[in-house]
Amino acid sequence: MTNSTFGGNDASSGGAIYLNGNSAMFLNVTVAENSGTDLGGGIRNFNNPAVSIKNSLIANNVGGIKPDIAGSFTSLG
Repeated sequence: MTNSTFGGNDASSGGAIYLNGNSAMFLNVTVAENSGTDLGGGIRNFNNPAVSIKNSLIANNVGGIKPDIAGSFTSLG
């Protein structure tokens, strides 16, 4: 995913983005002001071995446990 913005979304898990089963790369992405009632108000990574984030902003999301990001990620700066 490149040059994208996710804001104002709501879901039980992964308010903006829910990943399950595939690798993913986030480049120049903003994930902000989303909500999730369970895990990951912004992003929930479930069962993905390779998820990378570069030059992105993930902030001000709300939710139960781990409001911005839930799951395993690699930061590339």
